[in-house]
Order: sequence, then C-alpha cells, then structure tokens
Amino acid sequence: MLFFSLLNEKKDIKKVSIVDITEQANYNRAPFYVHYPDKQSLIDEIIDETLDGFS
Repeated sequence: MLFFSLLNEKKDIKKVSIVDITEQANYNRAPFYVHYPDKQSLIDEIIDETLDGFS
C-alpha cells in the first residue's frame, strides 16, 4: 500500500504529509479532501480496513 511505503520512507507518521500521499498516488489534493477531511481520517480508514481483514 502506498501509505505504508511512505511511512517506511519517512519513519514517522507525523512527517508524512498530504502532499506526499497525493503525489505518491498520482492524485491532486482536491480529490483527497473530497474523501478525507484530513490525514488522520485516512489513517483511521486504513486501520479499520486492516482490522476488518482479520475478522
């Protein structure tokens, strides 16, 4: 997953920016904000989807 590769590269979740995320995904920032109000919302969804995969 793109987010995890960025996290591995930056080594700190606080250093991963929305610009980093959108550039890695080849998206503009506007579509990101249509789906997520902030980076934490994306992180929450990733966690939820990962945990759902375990059940």
